[in-house]
Amino acid sequence: MDIKKNKYEILCSVFLSIFAAILAVNNLLANKFGEDEIIAQNQSANAYQWYNSKSIKKTIIENQRNLLTILLSSGTISGENSKVFEQQVILFDKKISRYNKEKKEILLGSKQVGKENWAQKIDGELGKIIGAKGWDKKAAQLNEQGDYHDISTLLLQISLVICAIILVLHTDKIKKTLFSIMLIFGGIGTSTFIYALSSSFTFF
Repeated sequence: MDIKKNKYEILCSVFLSIFAAILAVNNLLANKFGEDEIIAQNQSANAYQWYNSKSIKKTIIENQRNLLTILLSSGTISGENSKVFEQQVILFDKKISRYNKEKKEILLGSKQVGKENWAQKIDGELGKIIGAKGWDKKAAQLNEQGDYHDISTLLLQISLVICAIILVLHTDKIKKTLFSIMLIFGGIGTSTFIYALSSSFTFF
């Protein structure tokens, strides 16, 4: 008789333990993806700053090159001196070309531009740049992944609250209704967690 009356309390205690354990694991993953997203956003900001610094350097060189070109074409610089400045213009063109390659690699990443277009080193090695857009993409993926864990957290927390309510109620009819609702929220929350967990392996 007592067991029959307390069946919802017993079942709630079981599901409370299960959902609480799932919630704990889910929160750990949610925190990890949140931290990784912040890191990716910071890396993206750093890459864009690096890209902008290259743009400034390129603009300075272009202005110097254009000034020399105007002076040479106008005849202001002539004779033997002109050859020296013509060589300088050629050097400026090479620097501008290098900056263009570096900017493209910093923006898109080494993998995207191809080995033949690697121009920027990290720790003395070529081909290691992820790129600003690459970090943007990773941050967006991490944010989406985090959203799944957030949804799972919300649903599981609701199910735990309903469990707690069931444990203090004394009407079996209401307990039965709330128990069904609890199972729905907990089941969807667990399913969302499993989906998020299965798709999270790509980040490890």
